[in-house]
Amino acid sequence: MENTVFLAFIYEFHVSRDYFECHEIGEELWGDTAGHPPSKDNCYVVLLQFAVALYHWRRGNSLGARSIMVDLPQNIISVRTQITALGIDLVAFEQLLESLCIKLSTGAAYYDVDIPMTPELAQACSKEFNIAIDNFSKPSDFANELLIDRHLYI
Repeated sequence: MENTVFLAFIYEFHVSRDYFECHEIGEELWGDTAGHPPSKDNCYVVLLQFAVALYHWRRGNSLGARSIMVDLPQNIISVRTQITALGIDLVAFEQLLESLCIKLSTGAAYYDVDIPMTPELAQACSKEFNIAIDNFSKPSDFANELLIDRHLYI
């Protein structure tokens, strides 16, 4: 895996749980690959929307999260090959999206989720950030206002 920017997205998503930063990184990745004008048919759009939905959900905005999440299972269809090429376990990711849509529709409380990765992607992240694979999933720090309400600090 040579795309260190994408690896940074995965790190922020799993270790820092900084979904706002994931959005920023996702926009950078999208801009680098989308062409001009940028196409929304891009795997990075799906991933940044996923991060934004989780950002809203963690802040207690289930309605906002659901409004984004509900479109993701459909949006992923056109980028399935791209998602797989990144090292994301496509079947598990699609199942996760469907499950989260159901949970959000029932008003479930936020809980941390991980993007299902292939062993190769996990190993690349581990190597890039010098962190053991077993430690590559950290819980959200709800006491960190900058993390939870980052949009208020920019």
